[in-house]
Amino acid sequence: MAYYMQGDKFPKGGRRGMRGRGRGQQYFATRTSDVLDSAVAADPDDVFIVRLPKNYLGPAPVFKHQVLGGYSLDEDKNLRFDQSSLRFLDRKYLPTHGQLKVNLDLNAGFAKASRYSGSIEQTFHSFLRWILSNKEVLMTETTPPRLAADFIGIRNVFSTIMRTQYSPGEIWSIDAVE
Repeated sequence: MAYYMQGDKFPKGGRRGMRGRGRGQQYFATRTSDVLDSAVAADPDDVFIVRLPKNYLGPAPVFKHQVLGGYSLDEDKNLRFDQSSLRFLDRKYLPTHGQLKVNLDLNAGFAKASRYSGSIEQTFHSFLRWILSNKEVLMTETTPPRLAADFIGIRNVFSTIMRTQYSPGEIWSIDAVE
């Protein structure tokens, strides 16, 4: 038979009602805050605090990202380290001078828009080539040399991860490599 403490002392009424496991009480003789404090003191970078689900009720916060650079692919899928192949708006809608004074229908021309025909492997390969070509911006001056960024990702990956706690029904999978 095992007895467990609640906080620093046995609960009111002695030991009754606290026998065994699964009673919905704290199972450990030390307080959770003591364990957390000692873990943070040992290695502050190796602690991930999990909060109760009620802390995540409501809308997800807006997360800001930082763009470190970009690249584009031309019609032949050749990598270009500029934005020359990015398509945003047909030039015929751009004014030669002054402000844009037309109402744009975003559905117009949608059927003839060029679709991305590459694979995720091609996308990731291009992304890694961009990283290699921009080492001077991304590397630290430590030994061994490492990227200054903690994480790198393509497009919406981190937004999906950060929104997960606010969207419990959203299903996704992710692979990570060190």
